[in-house]
Amino acid sequence: MFYWFFKDRQVREPQHKSAVDKQVPKQSPIRDLHFMFFVVCCGMFGMLFLQIFQILPLFYRQGAGLSESEIGLILGFNGLIVFGIEMILVYSIENRFPIHRLIISGTLLCGLSFIVLLLGINIWVLYLGMFLLSISEILAMPFMVTQVVNRAGPQSRGSYLGMYTMSWSLAFIISPFITTYLVGNYGFDALWYFDAAVSIVAATGFLLISEKMKQKPNAPVPAPEFS
Repeated sequence: MFYWFFKDRQVREPQHKSAVDKQVPKQSPIRDLHFMFFVVCCGMFGMLFLQIFQILPLFYRQGAGLSESEIGLILGFNGLIVFGIEMILVYSIENRFPIHRLIISGTLLCGLSFIVLLLGINIWVLYLGMFLLSISEILAMPFMVTQVVNRAGPQSRGSYLGMYTMSWSLAFIISPFITTYLVGNYGFDALWYFDAAVSIVAATGFLLISEKMKQKPNAPVPAPEFS
């Protein structure tokens, strides 16, 4: 489908860069310490959210005793929520609240989605946890990317997005080792407490770095005006 849709399209020429953009040198994300701190917090969120693919199906099977079809319905419920309300919700709130507040809210909801599982093995509790995790995904993930793009500027956007993506890749590798170790040695309840603590730490990090992330690294100093 992509081939037939794009095969005859003309390459769109990039728009002319403004004088301000040309003055801003390319910035390495590794040297942008404020951004790297933000990326670490994103990776912590990724460790939590990616449990939807790694540890939650295991919990549904071993901890809750659900069948494969019941597990599929809960996981499909996440897709239904995201498909049904993500674009509407993002469009309605993106200009009404500061980006860092949306990210922090999504991060805390992610931790809450695991804590509610301590209420007991009940199908409604499981769906409530998945609903909170879905809202967390909608609030946090799109605006994390927005924050990265706003921070990078046009000259360094690719490298900044690459570093952000790398944080998720590392989270995808690290998360199974930590979560399965905790479950194997201390049980699922201990993991839910751990997840809540990580979400609080990540949200605190987002809060502490929020003002610094609004600033452009190496922003050009405007030339003085003389009358």
